[in-house]
Amino acid sequence: MARIIFTFLVFLARFLYRLSITPSILYNMLESNIFIFWPYLSFKKAFNIFRAHFSLFISSLLKKPLVWGMPYTLNIEVTSRCNLHCRECPVGMGILKRPSGDMGFEEFQAYIEPLKKYLVYLILYFQGEPFLNKDLLEMVRYARDNRIYTMVSTNGHFFNTDEACQQVLDSGLGSLVLSMDGITEETYLTYRRDGDFNRMQEGISRLARLKKEQNRKSPKLFLQFLVLKHNEHEIRQVREFGRVLGVDRVLLKSAQVYNFDEAEDILPADPRYRRYEKGPGGTWQLKGRLKNRCHRLWVNSLVTWDGTVVPCCFDKDAEHPFGSLKKESFNRIWKNRRYSLFRLKVLQDRARIPICTNCTEGIRIYD
Repeated sequence: MARIIFTFLVFLARFLYRLSITPSILYNMLESNIFIFWPYLSFKKAFNIFRAHFSLFISSLLKKPLVWGMPYTLNIEVTSRCNLHCRECPVGMGILKRPSGDMGFEEFQAYIEPLKKYLVYLILYFQGEPFLNKDLLEMVRYARDNRIYTMVSTNGHFFNTDEACQQVLDSGLGSLVLSMDGITEETYLTYRRDGDFNRMQEGISRLARLKKEQNRKSPKLFLQFLVLKHNEHEIRQVREFGRVLGVDRVLLKSAQVYNFDEAEDILPADPRYRRYEKGPGGTWQLKGRLKNRCHRLWVNSLVTWDGTVVPCCFDKDAEHPFGSLKKESFNRIWKNRRYSLFRLKVLQDRARIPICTNCTEGIRIYD
């Protein structure tokens, strides 16, 4: 029964996507393989998905924040530390305004325990490099044991031995995003400052090889390429590298700009790979029209390493804290006045919220 309901919800999600109110990451994964989440479903989880989307739909119509479901996707920042200093990254540039640190396994367990009956999909990264947290794979195993699909994104510097790769393969991780933003050492280091090109390339190749040799279905390996001016000529090459490597998919990602005075030097020449365009007066602005609705506030939430609950991944500095899981339950925070007022602002005039003006919600830049 749960599978039948989930299949129905997939088609509902596809319809709602055209209205720009369904989670794009989840949609893209369902688009590629809707069966991937079936082992993680229960009737309760499927019904919660329906309640969350239905309340989102009614809220969009009435312009009133009604929340009847709990989040079925969740971002957890396991660490805000990183071993690299990448351009256009708040951590790499040293401009993140909040303290850095790691989330411990016991804290993670305490945060997930009351939500595990609702969660289908857990994203274990925000700022920082997840593999710097020694408890990462233990968190993955805990989620797997509680029927929660997990995704991690990494810069690929932590697979330098067969043993390290085997631990990842045995953890139960659902999918792994491997960031490779240059097919040559020169282009790679232009963005990935302090990175080791050879170590990264050899590491992800080793992981892909062992997965293939062992005929593993998971984790799904996604090779991610951040398209910038200095590397856009390598798109065809990185796709070929991904094919030879045997990854499940090559992802092209558009860059988020923090200093628009440098936009011309950073953004690719091909407008298909930009999330911005020149507006009146020659100023840069996000492509498309910013609609007064946002799926994330009804179906997803984000917890920083120190337990602070914030709206989404565009709130890099946790400027909109709704509460701390060290002081109160997630259920109370999810339905408190601060969360409700933020949802109301989004429904009334989303363009007035600074973090929303850089958000790609509802915008399909390229496939």
